[in-house]
Amino acid sequence: MIFNNKLFKENPLHLYSFDIVDNILKLVLINIDNKDVSTIFIVHNEHDYQIEVNSKDKVIEVQVECKEKTNSLETPIIKEAIIDGIRVNFNYSYEYLYIIQPKSIASMKDEKYLYIQKMVKYNGCKKENVKCYSDQFKDYWHCSCGSVNLNCQDECISCGIDRNKLFTQEIDNSVEEIETRKIVKSNLYIMAWFAIICFIQFIIVDTMFGANIVFETKLASSTLGIILRFILLPVVIILSIGIVLARKRYLLPLVKGLEIARMLTLLFLNVVCNSLILKTSYIFFVFVSLDLVFIPFYFYHYFKVNKKVINLIASSALIISLISGVGQEIYYSQYDLTIEKEGLSLVIDTREEKYVVPNTINNISVTGICFDSSYDYSNLKELYINKDLKEVVIANSRVLPSLSKIVIDEENDNFYLDQSILFSNITNDVALVPASTKEIVITWDKVRPLSISDCPNLEKVTISKNVKEIGRMAFANCENLKTIEFEDNSSLSLIEENAFYYCTSLKEVKLPKSIQKIKHAIFYGCSSLEKVSTPFVGERRYYTHESSNTDVAAYLFGAGYNFDQIENVNVKEIEITDQPLFDNVTFYNCKADKIIIHGEALLENESLGKNAFFNCFNLTSFVVPEGISEILEGCFRNCENLETITLPKSLKTIHLDAFENCKSLKKVIYLGENFEEIDIKDGNSALKSAFSYTY
Repeated sequence: MIFNNKLFKENPLHLYSFDIVDNILKLVLINIDNKDVSTIFIVHNEHDYQIEVNSKDKVIEVQVECKEKTNSLETPIIKEAIIDGIRVNFNYSYEYLYIIQPKSIASMKDEKYLYIQKMVKYNGCKKENVKCYSDQFKDYWHCSCGSVNLNCQDECISCGIDRNKLFTQEIDNSVEEIETRKIVKSNLYIMAWFAIICFIQFIIVDTMFGANIVFETKLASSTLGIILRFILLPVVIILSIGIVLARKRYLLPLVKGLEIARMLTLLFLNVVCNSLILKTSYIFFVFVSLDLVFIPFYFYHYFKVNKKVINLIASSALIISLISGVGQEIYYSQYDLTIEKEGLSLVIDTREEKYVVPNTINNISVTGICFDSSYDYSNLKELYINKDLKEVVIANSRVLPSLSKIVIDEENDNFYLDQSILFSNITNDVALVPASTKEIVITWDKVRPLSISDCPNLEKVTISKNVKEIGRMAFANCENLKTIEFEDNSSLSLIEENAFYYCTSLKEVKLPKSIQKIKHAIFYGCSSLEKVSTPFVGERRYYTHESSNTDVAAYLFGAGYNFDQIENVNVKEIEITDQPLFDNVTFYNCKADKIIIHGEALLENESLGKNAFFNCFNLTSFVVPEGISEILEGCFRNCENLETITLPKSLKTIHLDAFENCKSLKKVIYLGENFEEIDIKDGNSALKSAFSYTY
């Protein structure tokens, strides 16, 4: 329908609205004085129509078929009407009244929700009919449903609501609007504050300093930690958003429910922080920040003249929690600690000569201690282990340079002392070696990685026959270690990489024949090492030329197949006690004076590899072990000081240039019967000229 916004008050009938549907012209008329209207005469699209009405109603609806098909929305004009039996002419020369369209409640923004509530509560409107702002004027009135009614109408033309009922009480939203804006603004500030807190925590604390999301402890992955991380703190944000949205829609019961839920969440957070958490980077920071903003918020918005008890109790609890939390932080700032599942883990910070690990802090057992390598513990000489301690974390013995005495509480079953060394029953390993230790007898089955590293005064290590493995860098940087002894019938099968890294005082080592595998550079940086005895060369005891490299340099002294590639290798004698199986470049550029091989080859028809002794300038004599059938190309090339070579009876072939440039070779001892049966290739003239028979 098209609304007619021109009211000619001098005419007895008012055209309220019109429409054309399926070529039918429909009219709605207002009978201003409730007179008897029998016939009306109208003009529409230059056609005259006579419509029989016969009605005294205030609102008259009529229709007539158009004389020609049209979609024109030209406003029909009432020319005449028969009213109370008298033909009345309609005059449109007078000034008309322009009817203002009703104001939609959409323009009221969030206040529309409050307006709807009040219209329903005070004026009896149906919620679905409250679409516009109701108002009264001199000649007409606006209904809340959006219809315009003349003053002659006591009921709305559309929804039928009584005019007097509609305007029983004037609606004023100003007070509620101001209050809502204040509360919404405050909650938005709260969320902004919370966002700043999270930004500082997650971006600065977590990212830059590597702190945990909630705890700097294992509790982060516990049930409580997960609840705090992923439930309670997000709930505070969600509830605050819900309060803002509900308040803007003036859903006051929902607002109260959400505020109670948020208050309970905050109280729970405070209880958790004060009862379970001592000194943690995140949770203390968050709950203090929340309290600082929520306490004034509750005081400001909820402490009315009547002093509601529930708000007083809640805010008082928050204040008490804040005070106790701050006090707790101040008190425990003397400790550097975290909370584990079993109890507290404490970072020791002391300048005293004697330190006793406390049994409890705030009634929580101390189950772990850590010595920070950045602290100065030079005064600490005595350490007393409490009854509940389970873990000692320390980088190496140098962190406690003066420690000479360790005492364990008699109720502690987690540690024991052996040779003044602290051992853990939980890990079955060394927990702490006092820096004053000079000698150790290792009886446990595995020396774990780094477990005896950086012992500055250690001079002698005895490895019992029960030891099966020596871990990575197990004795690294023990610069005063002079002696390593292995008991007879040793069970040692594995030495991992850099096991004796930079043991610079070590001069001689004899590895047992039980070893099955040696990883890289076990004597890396052992600059004083002069003699090494090892059961085999290469990585493992049993291998073939295709499966393993046998370079002595790589597995004993450092990364690289070539002795020239490794610094500070001053070894003078290398003894192979069990397995003479040699690959290519095994002793390439070795500067040792003696290379001694015992035992027979483990494989038939074995050979000395290509360039196996290339550039061994200091080598003066060598005995090729029995079982070797071939000496490959360039094997002793450039051994300029080699004077004597002993060849086994198993030897069949000497390949090209095997003894090239061996210009000092004077004596060749052959243990077989007929030297001439050996197939000697070109480039071995030095060997032939020095040959002699030895029986």
